[in-house]
Amino acid sequence: MVSKIKDFKVGKGIKPKLRVLGTLSIIILVTFSIISSALTQIPVSRIENPIKPIDVLVLIDQSGSMKFTDPKGERIQAVKFFIDYLKGDYSKSMNHRIGVVNFGDRTPENPEDEIIPLTYLEPQNVQQIFSRLKVMNLGDTNFINALKKAKKQFEEAKEKGQSRQPVVVIFTDGEPDDKRHLSKDEYFREIEQFVKNNLKDWLLYVIAIDISDQYWPKDKKYWDEIAQKTFKISKADEVNLSKPFAQITTDLLNSTKIVWNLIPPEGLSVEVEPYIENVFFSFYKENPNVSISITDPNGNKVDEKYRSHKGELTEVYSINEPAPGKYTIKIEKGRGKVEVGKSVIPVRVMLIRPKEEHPQGEPFYVRASFLKRDGTQIKENPNYPLYLGCTILTPDGKSNYVDFLETSERGIYEGKKVLPSDIAGKYTFQLIMKGGDIVVSENRFLITVKPMPYLQLISPKIDNNLPLRKDIIVSVQLLMNKIPLDPTQEFSNPPNSLVWATLKSEEDTFSISRRLELTNKTKGTFSVDMGRVKREGRYTLQFYLSGNRKAGTVYRYDSREILLTVKKTRIEILIFYAIIAIIIFIAIIVIQWIVFLIWRITRKQLRGQINIYREETNGRRSQINNILLSGKKYYVFKPDKSYSNLICIFGGNRGALLVEANSFIYYLFPIILMVGNKRLLTSGTEFKLRGNFYVKFI
Repeated sequence: MVSKIKDFKVGKGIKPKLRVLGTLSIIILVTFSIISSALTQIPVSRIENPIKPIDVLVLIDQSGSMKFTDPKGERIQAVKFFIDYLKGDYSKSMNHRIGVVNFGDRTPENPEDEIIPLTYLEPQNVQQIFSRLKVMNLGDTNFINALKKAKKQFEEAKEKGQSRQPVVVIFTDGEPDDKRHLSKDEYFREIEQFVKNNLKDWLLYVIAIDISDQYWPKDKKYWDEIAQKTFKISKADEVNLSKPFAQITTDLLNSTKIVWNLIPPEGLSVEVEPYIENVFFSFYKENPNVSISITDPNGNKVDEKYRSHKGELTEVYSINEPAPGKYTIKIEKGRGKVEVGKSVIPVRVMLIRPKEEHPQGEPFYVRASFLKRDGTQIKENPNYPLYLGCTILTPDGKSNYVDFLETSERGIYEGKKVLPSDIAGKYTFQLIMKGGDIVVSENRFLITVKPMPYLQLISPKIDNNLPLRKDIIVSVQLLMNKIPLDPTQEFSNPPNSLVWATLKSEEDTFSISRRLELTNKTKGTFSVDMGRVKREGRYTLQFYLSGNRKAGTVYRYDSREILLTVKKTRIEILIFYAIIAIIIFIAIIVIQWIVFLIWRITRKQLRGQINIYREETNGRRSQINNILLSGKKYYVFKPDKSYSNLICIFGGNRGALLVEANSFIYYLFPIILMVGNKRLLTSGTEFKLRGNFYVKFI
């Protein structure tokens, strides 16, 4: 909402020069409103809130009479202030443009001076525009020619796929006149006809300067029929020029609040609420030596990089997405005044479902998007958590409230509960976004509920996971106000051509569409086999009804997107992990044998021998084997089954290392012969094998 602009009053002691420049600064502050334009408010019954960048063409009357009505060329300075404020809101998504048409009834000596084409307000472009603004003398006042050139500029500057709002501001000091010397009625009839036929989407404003009321009382009625709003001023000075610019921008603005305050010696505190897109501080200084400082809520001085304009007696600071809290403004020396403009984040709200016309009996699955005007999500302030909800007012006056849950899609929210639509009539959906107790956005939409055919899903059950690599059977039933409907009685098309279904993955890597056929099971039931899905994941199912009703109308119904989850069964999961385990097991064995063979090749030769004895019942030992180690790199002792089937490996030159292992384990995991149960053997060392056998190192 826009607060009305109060009378600009300067406190006691402020010099007249400051009064003049202070008033002119209204141009800067209020001009920012054009940026938001009248685009953030949604008329009831609109499904989307249109927010788009603006193109502004300023048509400056440069006829010969202007040297008397604006001898100092203040109109040029006003345009510069206008541009300074527009550039404060420039971004990649809100890429505003401005252009100028200098008009009379002849072209300038340098034809390039006549028109400054629509130019993006990037910093490097602004100074180039400023350098081309100048006072000229172009003869008489030819409005129709200026409007034609403006139309041509908009057409040439059109960009494919972009929607922009054209705005034209005409500044003039005279009535129509050119070499044709038509009557006043003929001139204005020509202008009015041209605007109606060519400029329907334009926002047109006229600022007229008439020092002695010579022509405006007679011309006003004509311009009032043509323009959105007209203004008359009696003198082209800074004070008078500021007023119409302020009112124009206020008309276009619906989100900025403007306050004016003198800065007392102790400083001025300004509270900035959360979820403010921009805050503007516009200063008027008593003299050029006045020094100003701004401190943010954290006690830090606001950097000069946020200063978007600096004049001799004026300064403007623009802070994007400011931290909420108290900002302190102080005058270090001298006296001055500040204007503060706050722009709440314009939220692009779209009611995705239900649509403007909704079938009676089909439940409301509320789905909406809340995004900033540049398509990004609103950054949540932890101290002021975002809350989103929807109030639904039914035709019988009852109301229901739905809280929203965030989905996996950016900025898309779905209602926590499903509401009935049993009563035909007008339903009001009011979407609200709050940051703490502060309303960030509030939008209303009208939905008409009436008897219409719709489809209800029978299978698959959306609460269950769908099996992987198995046929997905989709069945729907044709209903009207919850009653099954025979398609042959309602539609003239063959029943099997009416209903289609689309199944696609959430990542759009898979998509399939199939036509559903009428079944004999239940009245109005259609079914189709969508085939098999070969990848796990989340899929969306949507079905469509399209045909010619016997009433003579073409009808189309699109269902909501139904989210399905495709997963493997438990048996499939077990088999999958079993296969993975086998592959890993085989890989481990192969790698071990490779390592073992390399180790075997690099071993040093042994020396010595091993004697194996049997321990008799009388306590004596009988030698049953002798193993010569000398010259060998290692030795594997493989006793037969009566020897307990053990394996012994000995290595080393000055001694030997013993590793004991079962032969089956040895073949599977040969690496244990390298790092397994090792025992250092030296001369005289005895160790016992299973089955009362001893191996003695000599």
